[in-house]
Amino acid sequence: MLRSKLVTISWVKPGPYSFLVDLDPKLGRRAALEAGLRDAIRAGRLRPGARLPSSRILAAELGVSRGTISTAYTQLVSEGFLVSSRGGGSRVADLATGGADPKNIRPRSEKEASALRWDFRPGEPDLTSFPRSEWQNALREILRTSPASFLGYQDPQGVPELRSAVADHLRRSRNLAVDTENIVICAGFRQGLDLICRVLRDAGTRTVALEDPGLADHHRVAGASLNVVSLPVDALGADTGQLWTSSAQAVVLTPSHQFPLGVRLHPDRRAEAFAWARRTNGLIIEDDYDGEFLYDGGPLGAMQGEDPDRVAYIGSVSKTLAPGIRLGWLVLPPHLISPVCEAKYLSDAASGSFDQNVLASMLRSGAFATHLRKRRVAYRQRRDHMVGMVAERVPGATVRGIAAGLHAVIELPAGVQAGWLQRSAARRGLGIGNLDSYRIAGERADDAVVLAYGRPPSHSFVRGIAEFVDLVPG
Repeated sequence: MLRSKLVTISWVKPGPYSFLVDLDPKLGRRAALEAGLRDAIRAGRLRPGARLPSSRILAAELGVSRGTISTAYTQLVSEGFLVSSRGGGSRVADLATGGADPKNIRPRSEKEASALRWDFRPGEPDLTSFPRSEWQNALREILRTSPASFLGYQDPQGVPELRSAVADHLRRSRNLAVDTENIVICAGFRQGLDLICRVLRDAGTRTVALEDPGLADHHRVAGASLNVVSLPVDALGADTGQLWTSSAQAVVLTPSHQFPLGVRLHPDRRAEAFAWARRTNGLIIEDDYDGEFLYDGGPLGAMQGEDPDRVAYIGSVSKTLAPGIRLGWLVLPPHLISPVCEAKYLSDAASGSFDQNVLASMLRSGAFATHLRKRRVAYRQRRDHMVGMVAERVPGATVRGIAAGLHAVIELPAGVQAGWLQRSAARRGLGIGNLDSYRIAGERADDAVVLAYGRPPSHSFVRGIAEFVDLVPG
């Protein structure tokens, strides 16, 4: 059982000294460690600039896995409590030099989030655009016509009607090599990645490579089961050539629209990833992030369609409909289907049958495709408005990563710090992201913000963009 434990940290500077990490057993190992470190930083037991022990050392000290420590560090970096650099380990953020104030960057409650008048933080689409009438009509029909057996336990792999509809949709829209049998329905991207990583761990995989900068959820979820190594991202996407010299046996990629930089994975680097997977028997885990929202350039099919035996594909309706629907899908190589279904059964037995059948109905009827076309038009118009406003009002800024997706990276004019801008925006009720918060091992530049133009409701979007450009010194 986890318990409060006094840990002597003698390798930090300034130091040595001790601090108490309260490992609350109700929270679980990783969450308890994160909470304990947050409390130690807030209380001053860990001072700004203090270097934390390596994941290996602290894992041994606390009696937990190294992956648990790595994931906790990653989360605290994303929240601003810690900073990390290649070769320099993890340190407590220096508040005096512009680091985030832990009192302000703790995870927001619903009440705090609702205090934002304009929320441009990445993570959600415009929730007011959800097709309520279409969903309600499909649900009413499912309730009217479904047998009583729909209320019983379902196949962990997902109801056949949805798997068939998803397979048709993915073949048409994303060029996947897929049929009903290699699809597993899950509760969104996080559960899908967790299921794959747990199955890989049980089969002997120890290390996964993740994009840097990248999604914090990749690190939180994958790091709970596997050791994590960083894969740098530049203008050509993830540097997949570095896979050859890494210890990774699997890699998570966002090839269609990398988060947060917004670049496509260059064809040469796609080919390099395939060559690595085939030569080493590695697995490519494809997160088709924002793959449904392409505005510029030719269509780009999913990697899975090029080599279905080496790619596990993850998709969901979190951006196309809403994250609260909690439906996603895995398209798996044959050898992963049975163990992933078993892991899914042990996790939650099965996803809700009514929601699965409602989504299947919308896919078959064309209602989903119609909704998606409307949202592409609306989000493209928002993107164009944002780009025009920034160009007109902040000529020293550069907007990047806008060929697809629901967000953009805005490189700020010289001398404007992203941390300062984020805090200033929050004081005015404007939520934005800081590019540095998505970096793990890469150097922090404090020179760019991430603006999710797809998130605010349409009635507040124009005013919110105006508030943002007014705030940025030109």
